[in-house]
Amino acid sequence: MDIRFRHEYDRRLRVALAGCGGHAYRNILPALNYLPVELVATCDLDEARANAYARTFGAERAFMDYHQLLGWAPEAGIEAVLLVLGFRDGLPQYRDFAIGAMEQGLHVWMEKPPASTAVEVEQMLAAQRATGRTVQVGYKHYFFPALVKARELIETAEFGPVTSMNCTYPLRIAAAAQRHDPPKQPINLDLCHPASAIHLLLGDVESIWFDRASSGNGGGIIALRFVSGAVGVLHCTTGKSGTSANERFEVIGSGASVVVDNVTKLTYYRPGKRGRLGDGYGRTPDFFGPDTQAPIHWEPEFNLGQLYNMTSFLQGYVQELSHFVECVWQGRQPQHAGLRDALHLTHLYEAFRADERTVVALPQIAP
Repeated sequence: MDIRFRHEYDRRLRVALAGCGGHAYRNILPALNYLPVELVATCDLDEARANAYARTFGAERAFMDYHQLLGWAPEAGIEAVLLVLGFRDGLPQYRDFAIGAMEQGLHVWMEKPPASTAVEVEQMLAAQRATGRTVQVGYKHYFFPALVKARELIETAEFGPVTSMNCTYPLRIAAAAQRHDPPKQPINLDLCHPASAIHLLLGDVESIWFDRASSGNGGGIIALRFVSGAVGVLHCTTGKSGTSANERFEVIGSGASVVVDNVTKLTYYRPGKRGRLGDGYGRTPDFFGPDTQAPIHWEPEFNLGQLYNMTSFLQGYVQELSHFVECVWQGRQPQHAGLRDALHLTHLYEAFRADERTVVALPQIAP
């Protein structure tokens, strides 16, 4: 990835931001400092906040009305809109905003989750196909450097075919009564993170089965079967200590495995065995084995002022927005985190309408 400071790029994509909340201020707008992007306008229902964001991040105009922004966009040469809208009454509100922007000729990057139903995602997909605009969703786990590196290792011949995976994430499985009203399930927001990581590492899910602990805190397990034939378990660790690590992903190959701990630690267990060649069971004097088979471990050092130590890079914000810009300029849809992936993840979310301990087959989507 070619990283330069924003002023060093000869060409910049002209964008507008709709939604001036804390997430946009902390994570999205700071990431633009390392991208070929020019922020032209901001938009928010709160006029003071829209103006403050425009001043702080160098935009020309601030709007309170999204339709006025879209009407001004051609005159200002705006090419894309970044939507960071969050929820309203418990529901994502991206569909109408995204479709309106596409119909106005703008490319769209929107935060996740893009919708509460697969039907809404299909409507956005139809608009994307009709307009030919590039659309990407902010599933940042597709772009975490540690997960991207893990994916590279999984795809090597040495790793062999993936057989299984296990992961932990503090995901709350709602009670059955709440799951019958899927648009407002709290799981919609939280499921995006482990689900997109799992999808990056193992591909499409074929079916799921889940169970919820009787304690009532929402902890439980989700068993997954993948189209590839691999299987996996997501341990929903709601109720664990808030001071513990947040997430862990382990993928098992054929004699090798890879583990990503809490975003920042990656360990590749290469094919091998403990002890020296020729040692029989009960006669192995040490636990190391040949150096050529030893695990490989990576983690940032955090004491240097390097970009890779910044949240904008560790959590993939710069990488995902860079991918969006690249796709816009190349006239194509994203390799990861496009609307096709969003539809698959929304089908996964909708599977939680089912009762516990029921196998739910997911609709399969063409590549």
